[in-house]
Amino acid sequence: MMKKLCLLIIILNFSSPVFGGGENNTPFFSLEEETLEILYKTKNDSKPHATATCSIRKNSQPEKTYYQLIQNGKGNYDQFKDVQWTMTSHMMEDYSSLLILESTTHIYDKFQVQLAQFKKVYNYQKKEITFQKLNGRGNVLKEKIFPIKGPTCDDITLVHFLRAFVANQHKERYQKFYLLTNEPKFYQVIIKNRGKEILNLPIGRINAMKIQLMADLGPLTEIVAQFVPPTFVWYTDHYPYDWLQYEGLESGFGSANIQAYVLKRK
Repeated sequence: MMKKLCLLIIILNFSSPVFGGGENNTPFFSLEEETLEILYKTKNDSKPHATATCSIRKNSQPEKTYYQLIQNGKGNYDQFKDVQWTMTSHMMEDYSSLLILESTTHIYDKFQVQLAQFKKVYNYQKKEITFQKLNGRGNVLKEKIFPIKGPTCDDITLVHFLRAFVANQHKERYQKFYLLTNEPKFYQVIIKNRGKEILNLPIGRINAMKIQLMADLGPLTEIVAQFVPPTFVWYTDHYPYDWLQYEGLESGFGSANIQAYVLKRK
Protein backbone atom coordinates (compact mmCIF):
# COMPACT_ATOMS: atom_id res chain seq x y z
CA MET A 1 0.00 0.00 0.00
CA MET A 2 2.89 2.30 -0.41
CA LYS A 3 5.99 2.82 -2.39
CA LYS A 4 9.32 4.39 -1.70
CA LEU A 5 9.25 5.20 1.91
CA CYS A 6 10.94 8.45 2.43
CA LEU A 7 9.61 11.57 3.91
CA LEU A 8 9.79 13.84 6.79
CA ILE A 9 10.72 12.71 10.26
CA ILE A 10 7.80 14.25 12.07
CA ILE A 11 5.33 14.11 14.88
CA LEU A 12 1.92 15.09 13.61
CA ASN A 13 -0.72 16.58 15.82
CA PHE A 14 -3.99 17.27 14.04
CA SER A 15 -5.14 20.62 15.36
CA SER A 16 -5.86 22.60 12.18
CA PRO A 17 -9.44 23.44 11.19
CA VAL A 18 -9.25 20.53 8.74
CA PHE A 19 -8.58 17.88 11.39
CA GLY A 20 -9.77 19.21 14.74
CA GLY A 21 -7.98 20.00 18.01
CA GLY A 22 -4.27 19.34 18.54
CA GLU A 23 -2.33 17.47 21.21
CA ASN A 24 0.80 19.56 21.86
CA ASN A 25 3.37 21.77 20.18
CA THR A 26 6.16 19.22 19.73
CA PRO A 27 8.25 20.16 16.68
CA PHE A 28 7.70 17.99 13.65
CA PHE A 29 11.34 17.83 12.73
CA SER A 30 14.07 18.70 15.20
CA LEU A 31 16.87 19.03 12.61
CA GLU A 32 17.23 21.59 9.84
CA GLU A 33 18.21 18.83 7.41
CA GLU A 34 18.39 15.03 7.47
CA THR A 35 19.38 12.34 4.98
CA LEU A 36 18.26 8.71 4.90
CA GLU A 37 19.67 5.84 2.87
CA ILE A 38 17.11 3.07 2.33
CA LEU A 39 17.34 -0.50 1.01
CA TYR A 40 14.40 -2.43 -0.49
CA LYS A 41 14.22 -6.21 -0.84
CA THR A 42 11.55 -8.61 -1.99
CA LYS A 43 10.11 -10.26 1.09
CA ASN A 44 9.95 -13.88 -0.09
CA ASP A 45 13.56 -14.27 -1.29
CA SER A 46 15.39 -11.17 0.10
CA LYS A 47 16.62 -10.24 -3.38
CA PRO A 48 17.58 -6.57 -3.95
CA HIS A 49 14.61 -4.58 -5.17
CA ALA A 50 15.74 -0.94 -5.03
CA THR A 51 17.80 1.66 -3.18
CA ALA A 52 17.00 5.29 -2.39
CA THR A 53 18.48 8.38 -0.78
CA CYS A 54 16.18 10.93 0.78
CA SER A 55 16.90 14.44 2.04
CA ILE A 56 14.49 16.51 4.12
CA ARG A 57 14.93 20.25 4.62
CA LYS A 58 13.16 22.59 7.01
CA ASN A 59 12.36 26.18 6.01
CA SER A 60 11.15 28.31 8.92
CA GLN A 61 9.27 31.49 8.00
CA PRO A 62 7.84 34.14 10.37
CA GLU A 63 4.30 32.83 9.98
CA LYS A 64 4.73 29.21 8.87
CA THR A 65 7.26 26.40 8.78
CA TYR A 66 7.66 24.45 5.54
CA TYR A 67 9.39 21.18 4.70
CA GLN A 68 10.69 19.80 1.44
CA LEU A 69 11.49 16.18 0.66
CA ILE A 70 13.63 15.10 -2.29
CA GLN A 71 14.21 11.40 -2.86
CA ASN A 72 16.27 9.78 -5.61
CA GLY A 73 16.08 6.04 -6.18
CA LYS A 74 16.91 3.29 -8.62
CA GLY A 75 15.79 -0.28 -9.14
CA ASN A 76 12.23 -1.58 -9.47
CA TYR A 77 9.26 0.71 -8.90
CA ASP A 78 5.82 -0.90 -8.98
CA GLN A 79 5.31 -2.15 -12.57
CA PHE A 80 8.47 -0.36 -13.75
CA LYS A 81 11.66 -2.45 -13.80
CA ASP A 82 15.28 -1.23 -13.77
CA VAL A 83 14.34 2.45 -13.58
CA GLN A 84 15.29 5.60 -11.72
CA TRP A 85 12.98 8.06 -10.01
CA THR A 86 12.79 11.38 -8.25
CA MET A 87 10.13 12.08 -5.64
CA THR A 88 9.34 15.45 -4.12
CA SER A 89 6.90 16.44 -1.43
CA HIS A 90 6.09 19.88 -0.04
CA MET A 91 4.52 20.23 3.39
CA MET A 92 3.48 22.94 5.79
CA GLU A 93 3.33 22.98 9.57
CA ASP A 94 0.01 24.53 10.55
CA TYR A 95 -1.50 24.77 14.04
CA SER A 96 0.64 21.87 15.30
CA SER A 97 -0.27 19.68 12.34
CA LEU A 98 1.47 18.78 9.11
CA LEU A 99 -0.39 19.43 5.88
CA ILE A 100 0.90 17.80 2.72
CA LEU A 101 0.65 20.37 -0.06
CA GLU A 102 1.87 18.41 -3.07
CA SER A 103 3.61 15.11 -3.86
CA THR A 104 5.14 14.29 -7.24
CA THR A 105 6.96 11.25 -8.67
CA HIS A 106 8.96 11.26 -11.92
CA ILE A 107 10.08 7.90 -13.34
CA TYR A 108 12.92 7.54 -15.88
CA ASP A 109 14.54 4.68 -17.75
CA LYS A 110 18.29 4.05 -17.49
CA PHE A 111 18.88 6.54 -20.32
CA GLN A 112 17.10 9.31 -18.34
CA VAL A 113 14.07 9.27 -20.66
CA GLN A 114 10.97 10.07 -18.62
CA LEU A 115 8.43 7.24 -18.60
CA ALA A 116 5.68 8.47 -16.28
CA GLN A 117 4.64 11.01 -13.65
CA PHE A 118 2.29 10.86 -10.68
CA LYS A 119 1.01 14.08 -9.08
CA LYS A 120 -1.12 14.71 -6.00
CA VAL A 121 -2.21 18.25 -5.13
CA TYR A 122 -3.96 18.90 -1.79
CA ASN A 123 -6.52 21.71 -1.55
CA TYR A 124 -7.58 22.15 2.08
CA GLN A 125 -10.01 24.96 1.36
CA LYS A 126 -12.00 22.76 -1.01
CA LYS A 127 -11.14 19.67 1.07
CA GLU A 128 -10.08 17.67 -1.98
CA ILE A 129 -7.02 16.04 -3.53
CA THR A 130 -6.40 16.05 -7.28
CA PHE A 131 -4.56 12.96 -8.54
CA GLN A 132 -2.98 12.83 -12.00
CA LYS A 133 -1.12 10.11 -13.86
CA LEU A 134 0.85 11.44 -16.83
CA ASN A 135 2.95 9.83 -19.52
CA GLY A 136 6.57 10.69 -20.20
CA ARG A 137 5.60 13.63 -22.42
CA GLY A 138 3.46 15.17 -19.71
CA ASN A 139 0.08 14.23 -21.20
CA VAL A 140 -2.58 13.44 -18.59
CA LEU A 141 -3.62 9.79 -18.81
CA LYS A 142 -5.84 9.74 -15.75
CA GLU A 143 -7.22 12.37 -13.39
CA LYS A 144 -9.35 11.83 -10.33
CA ILE A 145 -10.46 13.96 -7.37
CA PHE A 146 -10.69 12.50 -3.86
CA PRO A 147 -12.27 14.16 -0.78
CA ILE A 148 -10.19 15.04 2.26
CA LYS A 149 -12.09 13.36 5.09
CA GLY A 150 -9.46 13.57 7.82
CA PRO A 151 -5.73 13.00 8.36
CA THR A 152 -4.44 11.97 4.93
CA CYS A 153 -1.10 10.89 3.48
CA ASP A 154 0.11 9.30 0.26
CA ASP A 155 2.57 6.67 -0.91
CA ILE A 156 5.53 9.03 -0.51
CA THR A 157 4.68 10.23 2.99
CA LEU A 158 3.22 7.14 4.65
CA VAL A 159 5.79 5.76 7.08
CA HIS A 160 6.90 9.05 8.55
CA PHE A 161 3.39 10.49 8.64
CA LEU A 162 2.55 7.60 10.97
CA ARG A 163 4.99 8.76 13.64
CA ALA A 164 2.22 10.88 15.11
CA PHE A 165 0.02 7.82 15.44
CA VAL A 166 2.74 5.87 17.20
CA ALA A 167 3.33 8.74 19.62
CA ASN A 168 -0.41 9.14 20.34
CA GLN A 169 -1.69 5.60 19.81
CA HIS A 170 -3.58 5.57 23.12
CA LYS A 171 -5.86 8.34 21.77
CA GLU A 172 -8.92 7.23 19.82
CA ARG A 173 -8.50 9.61 16.90
CA TYR A 174 -5.05 8.14 16.15
CA GLN A 175 -6.45 4.71 15.31
CA LYS A 176 -7.31 5.47 11.67
CA PHE A 177 -6.15 7.62 8.74
CA TYR A 178 -6.59 7.91 4.96
CA LEU A 179 -4.10 6.82 2.31
CA LEU A 180 -4.01 7.80 -1.38
CA THR A 181 -2.05 5.43 -3.63
CA ASN A 182 -0.96 5.55 -7.28
CA GLU A 183 -3.54 2.94 -8.31
CA PRO A 184 -5.28 5.39 -7.65
CA LYS A 185 -7.23 4.22 -4.62
CA PHE A 186 -8.29 6.06 -1.47
CA TYR A 187 -8.22 3.83 1.62
CA GLN A 188 -9.26 4.30 5.19
CA VAL A 189 -6.63 2.43 7.19
CA ILE A 190 -6.82 0.94 10.69
CA ILE A 191 -3.72 0.87 12.92
CA LYS A 192 -3.06 -2.05 15.29
CA ASN A 193 -0.33 -2.03 17.95
CA ARG A 194 1.66 -5.30 17.75
CA GLY A 195 3.98 -4.66 20.68
CA LYS A 196 7.75 -4.25 20.85
CA GLU A 197 10.63 -6.09 19.17
CA ILE A 198 14.38 -5.79 18.88
CA LEU A 199 15.52 -5.09 15.31
CA ASN A 200 19.04 -5.80 14.08
CA LEU A 201 19.64 -3.25 11.35
CA PRO A 202 22.72 -1.72 9.71
CA ILE A 203 22.18 1.34 11.92
CA GLY A 204 22.31 -0.85 15.05
CA ARG A 205 20.41 -3.12 17.40
CA ILE A 206 17.30 -1.13 18.27
CA ASN A 207 14.31 -1.48 20.57
CA ALA A 208 11.36 -0.99 18.24
CA MET A 209 7.61 -0.53 18.36
CA LYS A 210 5.64 -2.50 15.74
CA ILE A 211 2.31 -1.53 14.21
CA GLN A 212 0.12 -3.24 11.62
CA LEU A 213 -1.87 -1.44 8.92
CA MET A 214 -5.14 -2.87 7.58
CA ALA A 215 -7.54 -1.41 5.04
CA ASP A 216 -10.79 -0.62 6.87
CA LEU A 217 -13.43 -2.87 5.30
CA GLY A 218 -15.84 -2.79 8.22
CA PRO A 219 -16.81 -6.25 9.53
CA LEU A 220 -14.64 -7.86 6.84
CA THR A 221 -11.40 -6.12 7.88
CA GLU A 222 -9.91 -8.94 9.94
CA ILE A 223 -11.12 -11.63 7.52
CA VAL A 224 -9.68 -10.02 4.38
CA ALA A 225 -6.41 -9.30 6.21
CA GLN A 226 -5.83 -13.07 6.40
CA PHE A 227 -5.67 -13.35 2.60
CA VAL A 228 -3.23 -10.55 1.72
CA PRO A 229 0.37 -10.06 2.86
CA PRO A 230 0.32 -8.15 6.16
CA THR A 231 1.70 -4.62 6.35
CA PHE A 232 3.94 -3.83 9.32
CA VAL A 233 5.92 -0.71 10.22
CA TRP A 234 8.55 -0.37 12.95
CA TYR A 235 9.63 2.76 14.86
CA THR A 236 11.95 3.49 17.76
CA ASP A 237 10.02 2.99 20.98
CA HIS A 238 10.68 6.51 22.29
CA TYR A 239 10.71 10.10 21.07
CA PRO A 240 11.29 11.12 18.32
CA TYR A 241 9.87 7.77 17.09
CA ASP A 242 12.16 7.42 14.07
CA TRP A 243 11.00 5.16 11.27
CA LEU A 244 13.10 1.96 11.03
CA GLN A 245 11.52 -0.67 8.77
CA TYR A 246 8.53 -1.48 6.57
CA GLU A 247 7.11 -4.79 5.35
CA GLY A 248 4.12 -5.13 3.05
CA LEU A 249 2.76 -4.55 -0.42
CA GLU A 250 4.76 -2.08 -2.44
CA SER A 251 2.00 0.05 -3.91
CA GLY A 252 -1.37 -1.69 -3.82
CA PHE A 253 -3.12 -5.03 -4.16
CA GLY A 254 -1.22 -7.34 -6.50
CA SER A 255 2.10 -5.46 -6.20
CA ALA A 256 5.36 -6.91 -4.86
CA ASN A 257 5.62 -7.84 -1.19
CA ILE A 258 8.71 -5.92 0.00
CA GLN A 259 10.85 -5.17 3.01
CA ALA A 260 12.46 -1.74 3.35
CA TYR A 261 14.73 -0.44 6.10
CA VAL A 262 17.11 2.39 6.93
CA LEU A 263 20.74 1.72 6.06
CA LYS A 264 22.06 5.04 7.30
CA ARG A 265 20.65 8.16 8.95
CA LYS A 266 22.65 11.38 9.06
